[in-house]
Amino acid sequence: MLFDINRPARKPVSIWEMQRVLEAVEVKIAKCLQHRGECAGGDYHWDDDDVKKEYFALRKKRTMLIDKMASVSLE
Repeated sequence: MLFDINRPARKPVSIWEMQRVLEAVEVKIAKCLQHRGECAGGDYHWDDDDVKKEYFALRKKRTMLIDKMASVSLE
C-alpha cells in the first residue's frame, strides 16, 4: 500500500490520502478481474491462483479502507 494504516503518524491520514489509495486498490482489483472467467453454472474460474489470492487480499484492504474512511468522516 502507499501508506501503513497502523503507522504511528505525526498527523492523521487525511480522507484525500485514503481516497487516493482506495482508487489505486480498485485499479489493481480491476486488473485481477481480467484473470477471472465465469462458467455456465455461475462459478468463477481463475487462470492463476496467485492472482486469485491477490484479489481477495485487495478486497479485504478495500473494505478496511472504506471502514476507516467512514469512521474518520463521522468524527
